[in-house]
Amino acid sequence: MSSIDKIEKARNKLHHAISNNFGEEKILKYSRQVDKHIIDYYRNIFGKGPSQNSKKPITDEV
Repeated sequence: MSSIDKIEKARNKLHHAISNNFGEEKILKYSRQVDKHIIDYYRNIFGKGPSQNSKKPITDEV
């Protein structure tokens, strides 16, 4: 499945959850999935690979 397809699928889940007044936790879960897939998409475009270390804290190290 392509990155665009993953984004679209997660976005549709999020839209469905919002439209049907799902709980806040479900909506946040789907929103985070959309964010993750978008980040992966841009990392692949700019050559940094998928976000395997997404839990790693961001630092100012050069």
